[in-house]
Amino acid sequence: MQQTLQLCYKGERDYLHGTDMYAAVTAALRPVVGPKISSLPLQIGIHAFARHQLNLVIDANKSPPTNVIATFKLGAETPLRGWLEETETAVDCRRPYPEEAIIACCALDGERICTNSPPPFSPIEIAVAMTKALHNHLLPPQERRWIFSRLSLRRIFRDDDVHPVEIQLLQNLNNRLTRSAIRVGDDVLGDIFFSRV
Repeated sequence: MQQTLQLCYKGERDYLHGTDMYAAVTAALRPVVGPKISSLPLQIGIHAFARHQLNLVIDANKSPPTNVIATFKLGAETPLRGWLEETETAVDCRRPYPEEAIIACCALDGERICTNSPPPFSPIEIAVAMTKALHNHLLPPQERRWIFSRLSLRRIFRDDDVHPVEIQLLQNLNNRLTRSAIRVGDDVLGDIFFSRV
């Protein structure tokens, strides 16, 4: 299965955002897998910046090309695999992404950041913005920046996974790669990884 995506830049960025890649991947997988998707583990790795539109490919039997933007795997025993590959089609739209509105609903507490109220955004947007704010607070990137690079979930986000959300920094590898836990209420959803570039 292959599908050409129509994604927009977010805010002032000149590359496609990982939150939109997650949304596109889960939207494409849902009709293929059906209702059981909500209980399956999902892994997404983002390997490069994408400045053009993407093709989404689902192929359990084929290895991804070496120059893909992102790879994903759904399920554990017989996983469904795929990838995102960059095309030559320009991105011709842009939409706002006021991350500060998400952070205004949160509080920092040591190596954690927690929501005080539900931000009006999707769960993946909330998790990524919170993780970025936590990193900028604990590990200021100086002349570089922290970016969302990988997600490992026990299950995909549900629409109501917006509060209470907690992100806790668990591991920091030389200020280059980090792993943080994502919790929604009492449920540990998995880990989110950031890289400094």
